[in-house]
Amino acid sequence: MRFLLSVLMLTASVPLLSQDDCDLFNIQELSAAYLNFTVDSIILQPDGSYKVHLSNGTTYTFVQGCTDPAYTEYDSSANTDDGSCSTLVVEGCTISAFTEYNASANTNDGSCSTLVVEGCTDPAYTEYNASANTDDGSCSTLVVVGCTDPFACNFNAQATVNFSALCTFGDCDGCNDPDAMNYNPTSTNDAACEYCVDLIAMDGYSYSTIQIGDQCWFAENLRTTVYADGTPIPEVTDDTAWEGLSTGARCDYYNDASNVATYGRMYNWYAATDAAELCPTGWHVPTDEEWTALETYVGANGHSGTEGTALKSTSGWYSLIVENGNGTDDFGFSALPGGFRTNFGDFYDDGDYGYWWSSSPSSGLAWYRYLNAYNPVIFRTNHVPRFGFSVRCLRDAD
Repeated sequence: MRFLLSVLMLTASVPLLSQDDCDLFNIQELSAAYLNFTVDSIILQPDGSYKVHLSNGTTYTFVQGCTDPAYTEYDSSANTDDGSCSTLVVEGCTISAFTEYNASANTNDGSCSTLVVEGCTDPAYTEYNASANTDDGSCSTLVVVGCTDPFACNFNAQATVNFSALCTFGDCDGCNDPDAMNYNPTSTNDAACEYCVDLIAMDGYSYSTIQIGDQCWFAENLRTTVYADGTPIPEVTDDTAWEGLSTGARCDYYNDASNVATYGRMYNWYAATDAAELCPTGWHVPTDEEWTALETYVGANGHSGTEGTALKSTSGWYSLIVENGNGTDDFGFSALPGGFRTNFGDFYDDGDYGYWWSSSPSSGLAWYRYLNAYNPVIFRTNHVPRFGFSVRCLRDAD
């Protein structure tokens, strides 16, 4: 062994200058493979490999690199592992422009086949794009099929898709009172008119109401401590207990009862959709579609792009960004910034944000609407059911 090492050191065309250089050559392996031979020379090649010439005239080439094909550093020409194997191969589509894209993949396996086409993928919305395969959040206007001819007896101002076969003409029965919920401007024969009632009592409190289009809304947030059938709604103040809920519960903002007079109470989505019914009999927590109908009506009546401002109260809105974030309250909705409670029990955003549940689920989450002090629009999004939001009640359709 000492002889071989001496020969290596003395006869190599390129000198071995360090312990690492010596360790490069496994002398035991060389002597085992070529026990009856000596090393004539070791020559460093331009590609970084080493060529070893033996005394019997044969040549052995050392090529350093990763010799394990399971790693991305694998070098098929290497015959001596140098410890550079570090990243395991993860096969998949590595091009983000394809729907099959795998963010964890580092080796393309040819599975990329379908180019991403962004757009609205829900056919329930007018923005629906049949060729889209990746939803980009552009779905905003629900499809409402109806007669859009203003001269027809059954003209539907809420309709977004015309179906002319539905339109009827001639003598039209309907309510002629423009202040009624069922006002029909095309009617020629007056029929019974319907009105939004003034006050609705529940749990010892009377709520004011407001008519907006053909909908009748509470003009303030719900504050009840019981369901419509009289069953108490549990008040949960402890953060840990709130976090673990899977049934209906209520709370006051910051667990401070003095906030109820202004903001009403907060409820998790389980309470909003409980079979015992959170709103009074004849009323309900609005669906996602009913919230959209409200937004559509407000936008179509002089407030397109400023629907949120039109629904916000004229006082009470402020933030660190804007000193005055108040609305114009054009419809009497009087939305106030009551903040919210997280699924972990923390409270945030009173004064600059208001949040209201819908009764519509969304793939394990639930749809809701929110307004803030520094934007004029109404925001639609979804969140986990354990959040605490305000609730507005809507009268049942006849």
